[in-house]
Amino acid sequence: MDFDLERLGRSLVLKEDEVGGVALSEDVWRGDNVKEGYLLVGRLLTPCPYRYDVLRMTLTTILHPIKRLTVTVLTDNRFLLQFEHPSDRNKALERCPWTFDRNLVILNKVTAVDNPLDVDLNWCPFFVHIHGLPLRMMTKKVSEVIGNRIGIFLELDHAHMRGSWNSKNTSSCGSGCS
Repeated sequence: MDFDLERLGRSLVLKEDEVGGVALSEDVWRGDNVKEGYLLVGRLLTPCPYRYDVLRMTLTTILHPIKRLTVTVLTDNRFLLQFEHPSDRNKALERCPWTFDRNLVILNKVTAVDNPLDVDLNWCPFFVHIHGLPLRMMTKKVSEVIGNRIGIFLELDHAHMRGSWNSKNTSSCGSGCS
């Protein structure tokens, strides 16, 4: 039986007029089910299984959106967050990193025309607090060197650079995950 199916599969060939794709105009593919610009795709950095319903309830609680938040499972470890208000999505990104059950939740922006399964979810930005630096070393250049040693330097938080011995030199750097 397997041999017959294999032979049948090899005999199937597309004709020249059958090769190609389907051209869709924008009014056909732009659906009303997804609001452009209010989406995040995420994954949980864990090899262990987790309960999706608990993750959904936890994310809704900790993100505390102004309007509705819909969490949709895409794969075993990839989910889509659909916000109804842009400030809710921005707040979720600005307050990263998030954790669930002691595991890192990696979030990234996605648009309605992107495939959320193709979005890179292998890095996450962290703020790094550097304590005990001499005053002369509390500069952006030193922060860049340290940030690039840890991961990838993204930005410097000037609000935490007060110039005293007790102040924190805070850098944001991305770090790779696997």
